[in-house]
Amino acid sequence: MYIGTELCHGDFHPFNIMKDNNEYFVINWIKAANGSQYADACKTYMFLNLLDEEMANLYLEIYSSKSKRCKQDILEWLPVLAVLMLDESREEDKDKLISWINTI
Repeated sequence: MYIGTELCHGDFHPFNIMKDNNEYFVINWIKAANGSQYADACKTYMFLNLLDEEMANLYLEIYSSKSKRCKQDILEWLPVLAVLMLDESREEDKDKLISWINTI
């Protein structure tokens, strides 16, 4: 598992993107830190997956293609991040989070 020291947003998802005219801006950098971009991308994938699995898979496909990062290396973070999300998750998301945790 790649730990990394890259700049990570920590909470990147569609609600943290703003548009002004034809320019897009990523906002809410309060959770930004050095870390693994694989983990950062996985957290975005998880957020999207809990809303819409098809959208999450499209995000993962595009991110993997543009960044030249292997999808499996990104998804390797699923069980680790799912454990962290379990306490603050909605009740209806707990089964999916537990299934991700059980992939270890």
